[in-house]
Amino acid sequence: MFDREAVRSIRAAIEAACESVGKAYGATITVGAGGYTTDNIRFKLEVAAVGKDGQAQTSEVQQFKLYAHMFGLNPEDLGRTFTYGGNQYKLVGLAPRRPKFPFLAENRAGKRYKFGQEIAKLLHPK
Repeated sequence: MFDREAVRSIRAAIEAACESVGKAYGATITVGAGGYTTDNIRFKLEVAAVGKDGQAQTSEVQQFKLYAHMFGLNPEDLGRTFTYGGNQYKLVGLAPRRPKFPFLAENRAGKRYKFGQEIAKLLHPK
């Protein structure tokens, strides 16, 4: 029987195991969203190769490199920092299928947030 605490413990153990497996294969393994019932637990995993620049080549990174120009940015803008609402963020990806909030950024603690088109104006003011 699984409860919320058991799911948290199991997730932490999976993340630790994924870290060592990722290092062995030159990749990053991210445990994503999931769900559970009292009888089972499901998590989404993403395995991404680590590029020559040391950055994980996640689907959001690949999408940024391909489609940044469509959103008013350059592929080189990936990894740039910006200030929004008094907090500093680093641009880490793009999800073009999310037209309202296509940009993905992390705060200093590593928590991810979605941002809209205003990011292009912050990074490239006219």
